[in-house]
Amino acid sequence: MVAALALGACAEPPRQPTETPSAASPRYDGHDGYEESISPPTTRYDLQTQRRAIQQPAQAMASDACVGLDAAVLKLRAAEQRHTPRGHRSLAQDRTEVLARALAQTLTGQAQANQMLLVDQADGSVSLRIPGPVLLTGPRQISRQFLDIAQRIAQAVGRYCQVTAHVVGHTERGMNEAYNRSLSTARALRVAQLISEALARQGVRDRRLSYEGMGSRQPVASNATSQGQVLNNRVEIVIKLVAPAVRR
Repeated sequence: MVAALALGACAEPPRQPTETPSAASPRYDGHDGYEESISPPTTRYDLQTQRRAIQQPAQAMASDACVGLDAAVLKLRAAEQRHTPRGHRSLAQDRTEVLARALAQTLTGQAQANQMLLVDQADGSVSLRIPGPVLLTGPRQISRQFLDIAQRIAQAVGRYCQVTAHVVGHTERGMNEAYNRSLSTARALRVAQLISEALARQGVRDRRLSYEGMGSRQPVASNATSQGQVLNNRVEIVIKLVAPAVRR
């Protein structure tokens, strides 16, 4: 199930004290370290309570600073036609390029930028893959370094009107898929909250972020090796244009 996170009328989601580790917290190696005796994190991450708190109707408070994504596409096409022929490119391809450039620009200079993967999508969106060692200091603890990354992602999202983010959590293979699903959902929720808070600080309050946890069902590498498990333990943030509502 995909959950939506709205900005605007709702109060800021309650902060979890376990989410921000101290400076002395050990670096997370990318493994969840799940054992059969561990229960799903329903108490530490009270997801149902947090969902009720953040899924309130948002007030339409669009930022005056944003520009239309398709207007940026037209500007890109006009600029590049003066220099090199672009050939036949679809609107979706150009939207992807504009969004990818915005993300790359905001992440330039970020210490962990070379550990993240930017993937173009055929539907005009772009996906940013963030591995566990960059995102986490423990199975459920978000790293301090990700706070800066969330701020930069929010800058790219807020730059264009009607652009939003969908956060998807993933885990390595574990003995209990229910635990994996709960853990990946909790991570995705917290990442969506941090991006939402960063957008709010920028005065952007008209966006609805969504999130979901996939557990270990979509690996990008083999779980047979330690390196593959680290790659599978990740969060992916899809930046996309919101489809206009269809009037009936």
